[in-house]
Amino acid sequence: MPKTAEKLVAAEDCFQATFAQAAVGIGHIAPNGCWLRANQRLCDILGYGRDALPGLSIHDVAHPEDRNSHRALVVQLLSGAIDRYSVEMRCIGNDGAIVWVNLSVSLVRQATGVPDYFIAAVDDISRRKSADFELRKFKAIVDSSDDAIIGKTLSGIVTSWNRGAEQLFGYSAAEAIGQPLQIIIPDDRIDEEMETLAAISQGKRTEHRETLRRRKDGSLVQIAATISPILDDAGNVIGASKIARDITAQKRAEVELNNHKQHLEDKVAERTAALSVAKQAAEAANIAKSAFLANMSHEIRTPMNAIVGLTHVLRRKIKVPEQSEKLDRIAGAADHLLGVISDILDISKIESGKLVLEQVDFDLDGLLKRICSMVIDQARARKLELIVDVATDFVQVQGDATRLGQALLNYLGNAVKFTERGTIVVRARVLEETSSDVLVRFEVEDSGIGIAAENLPRLFHAFEQADSSTTRNYGGTGLGLAITRRLARMMGGDAGVTSTLNVGSTFWMTARLGRGRSAAKNYLIAQLEGRRALVVDDTPVTLLVQTQLLRKMGLSSDGASSGQAALDVLMAAERAGLPIDLVVLDLLMPGMDGFATLTNLRALPLTRQP
Repeated sequence: MPKTAEKLVAAEDCFQATFAQAAVGIGHIAPNGCWLRANQRLCDILGYGRDALPGLSIHDVAHPEDRNSHRALVVQLLSGAIDRYSVEMRCIGNDGAIVWVNLSVSLVRQATGVPDYFIAAVDDISRRKSADFELRKFKAIVDSSDDAIIGKTLSGIVTSWNRGAEQLFGYSAAEAIGQPLQIIIPDDRIDEEMETLAAISQGKRTEHRETLRRRKDGSLVQIAATISPILDDAGNVIGASKIARDITAQKRAEVELNNHKQHLEDKVAERTAALSVAKQAAEAANIAKSAFLANMSHEIRTPMNAIVGLTHVLRRKIKVPEQSEKLDRIAGAADHLLGVISDILDISKIESGKLVLEQVDFDLDGLLKRICSMVIDQARARKLELIVDVATDFVQVQGDATRLGQALLNYLGNAVKFTERGTIVVRARVLEETSSDVLVRFEVEDSGIGIAAENLPRLFHAFEQADSSTTRNYGGTGLGLAITRRLARMMGGDAGVTSTLNVGSTFWMTARLGRGRSAAKNYLIAQLEGRRALVVDDTPVTLLVQTQLLRKMGLSSDGASSGQAALDVLMAAERAGLPIDLVVLDLLMPGMDGFATLTNLRALPLTRQP
């Protein structure tokens, strides 16, 4: 082999060894942005295998918020406006984690001047960025502290001085840094300071002390100080930090407290005797009150009716805003008390057989919408998703709409009360059908606190709740579930619950309802028949319900549980020649939310945008 060829081979071997073993990541990038090759260090930084990175675009690994600025630099490099660029930017590793890198890029051109490839040098600076962030956060904490935080050398020279120190001692940071700490130490306390610094330099961890210091205006302030050593990376003591707080007012209060201590002890002895007498009187009054309420409880209903009736009459006649507001409050309190009384009366009527159910036609969809409207404001205030899932082929049923609504509202009100986050689903399903009636199962499913298995058997008994803490935390009489079960059984069904503690509960009831006289409602929309729709939502129940609703309208409807899945479905439909006409997007989804999904959707090479 000629010597020139041998030299070229040796140079190529040297280049390949250098490329492969370099301590920084090195890669070659085609003019279109795709990685051509990468050394092991670059693959390690980004978390890709040697064969996985080539073929990907450099923009594929760039953080979405940094892609546009990076593209602008590439354009300048290709146009010749700059020879090279170096920039700190975020990349997305193969595992999805953010990696901060220092990216240096230069362009290699062919002899004709045509761009051949980019050379990229990548250095992982994630640790430095993390350290910078922690340093800024620590500095912000120090600067915002109301306590004086001071750094000093072992010889007593001030090295740092925060805002709290400026306020406490009157010196600005510019005036104090570089000065000996004696500027704030009275002459008779200098030896004390030197002894403290000597103890710190000998490795003593922390000194706590109450002492006097001098302000810039010459006045003295009493402080509580904590002095700790400052260590270098090798563990050597190189200085000290002091945290100081003004305790002048506290010390003054302690003196006053000591002066009054004996006086208070005498007063306590006097009051103890008086309180003993008052306690006996209070206990006697409590016994009398309990006896009175027990004897008078049967008389509550008559005056309550008078209060409600007269309040209603007055509210119609009085137009003065202040008086109307007071009457509104009276009416609200009376309605609440009547609700409790009504629950008790309902139980009494049911158990005595005096409650008679109505049999009238009513719209089941309308009933469910009505009871949901009563709790929707509470659900929204808790940021709960309320979903109604009715799979029925009829519009009207026959039964007691008022009592059925009361039973379901008991379930729904409890679901909102005991659910802090997540979803509440109201379902209706037909279990059995005859020519004259249907057996419908209603469910209210929540993602709330759940109920322990040992407490489930007690729930549907009057005046019972899951445990004693429920009433304290959430209120209630424990009558609602008992009423619901009794109403369900009067309607030819039953009621029950399945629940997992800290996961959620599903309360259900069944009711046999007559068939209404109205025909089934037609939801089809002629203009939409044959069209294709895609529902995108990360909540499975919402995805199912929305898909079913669109199908009732005549659309061919599919679902996707994430933004990326939706993009994949759209491209698959495009390739199959069956484009999507309508996309229903959830705004709030983990990962790729509705906005990001829409942006990426608009960038897809689709024949027709949905």
